[in-house]
Amino acid sequence: MEPSYERNVVVGVDGSPESLVAARYALWQAELRGLDVLLVYSYPLPLMDVPVSTTFIDDFRTAGLTVLADAVAALEVPPSVALTTEVAETLPAHLMQEMSRSAPLVVVGQHATAWYDRLGRGSVASPLAHHSGCPVVVVPPTWRQHAQDGRPVVVALDGEVSSTDALAYAFEEAALIGTEVVALHAVPDGAAGRSGVAERNIAVLLADAGAAHPGTTSRVVSERGDARRVILVAARTAAVLVVGPPHTEGLALWTSSVARRVMTSVECPMVVVPRRRHLHSTTPAPPELLVAS
Repeated sequence: MEPSYERNVVVGVDGSPESLVAARYALWQAELRGLDVLLVYSYPLPLMDVPVSTTFIDDFRTAGLTVLADAVAALEVPPSVALTTEVAETLPAHLMQEMSRSAPLVVVGQHATAWYDRLGRGSVASPLAHHSGCPVVVVPPTWRQHAQDGRPVVVALDGEVSSTDALAYAFEEAALIGTEVVALHAVPDGAAGRSGVAERNIAVLLADAGAAHPGTTSRVVSERGDARRVILVAARTAAVLVVGPPHTEGLALWTSSVARRVMTSVECPMVVVPRRRHLHSTTPAPPELLVAS
């Protein structure tokens, strides 16, 4: 039987200041959602052509336990949140993908994207966001808990793709932090004729999705230009940016998606919500809608 992490916000730490910021974000989200936090550290053993001693292997685990202990010592844990740790011998992205099958939320630092983009291996954020079974939050190193109070939750929509979960997450988050939802619609150059239809679709679907949160206001904002630029500008004044997955499956589609292209630069926490989201919620899901990345 596979272990279940349904009560835990899972966050990866690696000893960097950026991962500590991600851990603080995870604690804040866990407190808001009535969940606990699991700090994870994993390490793949290097490929060796010669036998190695047990001590050599144990040193990797000891280093991981030290990273976790240092992280715990540096964090202020809310009284209502239980904080546990886990160390594993595997690739970080693989471990967190496995945990995402039952976890409600997975959190990583923004710095975890760089190696994947350059080498095609070694990163956590990019492959995790592509394969995760639950929402993945990528936290920039500049995030501070109260710095974005009053800012909206921005959800990037195009009015064409069915993705109920991205909007549902946006409304849940907005209700939790007491702010509004802004549905951001980027209108590509030359698409003015289709933008009016998309805006009307989004407005209707936004109202339907918000029915589960009647106290949360929402509005549509349309901006003309390249989607990546429009999203990055909007994120500068957002509390959270929510995006869906690429329109179709496949690594090539993820690599070229807007979500992956803004991940390394976005200035607020960015949430990638999969189609098969299993985030535990006390509110019913809104009706199916046309939406997404």
